[in-house]
Amino acid sequence: MPTILMCGHRLVLPTNPHPVSLPGTSLPEHTISKPPARTVKEQRVPVSLPVRHHTGTTRIAIPPAPTVKAKRVPTADDLEFTSILGVAYAHMLAFNKGKNKAAERFNPADHGYPASWSPSDLSIQPLGANCNYLACPDSDPCGDCGSKPFHEDTLLIALSLAYSDGDNRDGPGSYGIGAYVGSDSEHNIKARLPDSLHRKPMNIQKAELLAAAKALLHVFWVAQVAGLRTGEKSMVVIKTDLSYVVTAITDWLDDWKKNSYRGAKDHPTAIVDLIKIVGTAVRMVERQMKCKVLFWHVKKDENTEAVKLAEEATKEDLRDWS
Repeated sequence: MPTILMCGHRLVLPTNPHPVSLPGTSLPEHTISKPPARTVKEQRVPVSLPVRHHTGTTRIAIPPAPTVKAKRVPTADDLEFTSILGVAYAHMLAFNKGKNKAAERFNPADHGYPASWSPSDLSIQPLGANCNYLACPDSDPCGDCGSKPFHEDTLLIALSLAYSDGDNRDGPGSYGIGAYVGSDSEHNIKARLPDSLHRKPMNIQKAELLAAAKALLHVFWVAQVAGLRTGEKSMVVIKTDLSYVVTAITDWLDDWKKNSYRGAKDHPTAIVDLIKIVGTAVRMVERQMKCKVLFWHVKKDENTEAVKLAEEATKEDLRDWS
């Protein structure tokens, strides 16, 4: 039987019962047939290379190279979101590859806070710090300064939205976003949104979702400056009076993913895309910072600092807020 020496091992090949003489030689040809390798989208013909041995020539099939999937081409919506959310939006898409995650609701009672505590009681800004943390519910206030101990692994950011034309929030005008990180903090942000999105007039739902996405993307910078301690109990809590955002990211998105987004057909495509973007931002924050993102719905009068920033944004031309 013919043999081939491959990587130090001798491979014995069966002799072809019907040898075929090659032109110019009396050596027989032996053929090993292998099924072609599967590819991603198309089937390619395998390449066959001749291998010489002392009794003949054997042709060994080489599997075809896998089909390379085309890169995602940025859409007009991607360019529009990038202009609003900044370059962090592009990094978010590249990291998550379109995947998203629903967030959880923050309920103070579930974390041991007494019912008598107001939202302001849960927020602690340590002396010399430029951001807010969640207070520790199991400790007494300091006897000297009266402040409560806080958790170094729980960051608290307040978020709100304002409209310049009073109660007519769906009419023409300006939407302002405010994100409150801490008293006199340089990391507080306020911005006026553009008047349109997806080449259609901006409305309250789109503005709220963009505000949530911006707040989540801003978390990375705030957490880095604050030195947030990450771990199993680490949390980033988004306190907001925007009920639509809280419902969409904590309830709707989870239900949609369970039924392959069939429930999303009742909502405009632009809204569904924005909800997915917020979910993508949630996933990126949780995976890169090794923490949990929770949304805390509060009343507007319990979110006064963020509301004030949002109202100021409607009166100023604050376009560059990345």
